[in-house]
Amino acid sequence: MKKMLLVLGIAGSSVFLSGQAPPAQPRVTAERIQQISNSVWHFSGTIRIEAANVVITADEADGRVAAPGSPMEFDLRGNVHMTMTPYR
Repeated sequence: MKKMLLVLGIAGSSVFLSGQAPPAQPRVTAERIQQISNSVWHFSGTIRIEAANVVITADEADGRVAAPGSPMEFDLRGNVHMTMTPYR
């Protein structure tokens, strides 16, 4: 998990440093989404997270936000896969 956050941090930094616009809000899809509290969600069944040039898939995930408007952090489980495409 720490490696994935590091990779996403590096990818985000490279976008900022290259002068490109920041990526749009990530899109998350899953077969089942359960809101546990105001700041915690549980996703299960074919999870797909799309953000800028990154697509992450997983079997299960928990997502949380520290405060409204802050980035969502994910704990991914099961078969996790990440695909990055170059910016055009």
